[in-house]
Amino acid sequence: MKKMRSLLAVLLCVAMLASLSLVASADTTCTKVESVLDFTAMPRMAEDVNKADIAAYIIGAGAVAAENLLVAGNHENIANPGGYQGWGYFVQKVTAAAGETIQNAKLNLGYWLIDSANPGMIELYVSSDNANWELVASDNQGNGGLMEATRKEVSLDLPFAPGQTELYVMLKMAHWDTYEGAGVAYSTITINDPAVAAEPKTESVLDFTAMPRMAEDVNKADIAAYIIGAGAVAAENLLVAGNHENIANPGGYQGWGYFVQKVTVPEGETMASAALELSYRMCNGDPLGIIEVYVSADNVNYEKIWETSEGHGNPFEDIRQDVKLDLPVAENQTEVYVKVNIAHWNTYEGAGVACSKLSIALAEVPEETEPADPSEPADPSEPADPSEPANPKTGDVISAVVALALVCAAGIVITGKKYRK
Repeated sequence: MKKMRSLLAVLLCVAMLASLSLVASADTTCTKVESVLDFTAMPRMAEDVNKADIAAYIIGAGAVAAENLLVAGNHENIANPGGYQGWGYFVQKVTAAAGETIQNAKLNLGYWLIDSANPGMIELYVSSDNANWELVASDNQGNGGLMEATRKEVSLDLPFAPGQTELYVMLKMAHWDTYEGAGVAYSTITINDPAVAAEPKTESVLDFTAMPRMAEDVNKADIAAYIIGAGAVAAENLLVAGNHENIANPGGYQGWGYFVQKVTVPEGETMASAALELSYRMCNGDPLGIIEVYVSADNVNYEKIWETSEGHGNPFEDIRQDVKLDLPVAENQTEVYVKVNIAHWNTYEGAGVACSKLSIALAEVPEETEPADPSEPADPSEPADPSEPANPKTGDVISAVVALALVCAAGIVITGKKYRK
């Protein structure tokens, strides 16, 4: 019997230790990991250097793979294959810290594309295994000639699957001109940034005015991939071009184009309301263009909530219009989708969206306060510090420690007693 009681005490202590471990590990760890390739800081490696040696240098600087690249430029050193040299590429990889999965992923990219009769091209692919690749963005729009162009810079959220631990990024480029025809200045991949993880994702913004011009000379599938890479859930049959500024539109007599945005309620929160802020252009025409807004909770069943066909001037005088729409939200709804349909039969401004911001407001959760212990009256000389609110998880840990100590003490007492008949 004594051995049985000793075993019971040990098992109780082990059980409490296990529960304490579970409480202590309740917080999700987020360890920031980066992969940085800064070609501007590398030595110039042009046509007089063997490309295999250049690839080896880039791999030594942190890439997983590199092929058919120079590191040279007129303004700064950039990775590019050289004119009429086919496609060049490099691959980067980031791996989540041991025991973690990817919670957020972002690419900060600086690159060059100049205006040319045969424009160069840069394509961005992602993969979880370095074998199966998905195109998420591309660009072939220059921003000026060689001497007046400037570096283009973008920041993109990268797609990943739940439970994914590795992320590969491949940047491919080709051009038929000087180095700046298409080349990368720097590429930084960041995963599990605690600052990003700490921010509730309560909005989705698509600013088409900040995107490169993508008109009839660009494949619409590539434009859709770019828009999805910028944060959309889906996009179809769109250009990004305009007379005043770049706007999303399908082109005249090109049927309907659309994009879809989504916001998910952060874990443990409740959606109180949702809204869409839309900036658009619509000029006078015959017939008039049209913009429709649909909303859904599941990306399957959509309800039309707004449409317009009202023009606001001729194609070179029309004024951007702004509208804010309150969206219907059901109780306990966890996601909201918005689909914006566009069609017109005129110039770009026949109907097009300049910026779309989908946002949600979270319900306020009343703070839980522990009732005062009547056996321990509050000391008026020591008021509570409002700058240090109680941490419920810390309280759980403390409670577990106290309980553990009491149970272990009880076990010791039990095993210390003599058995009497």
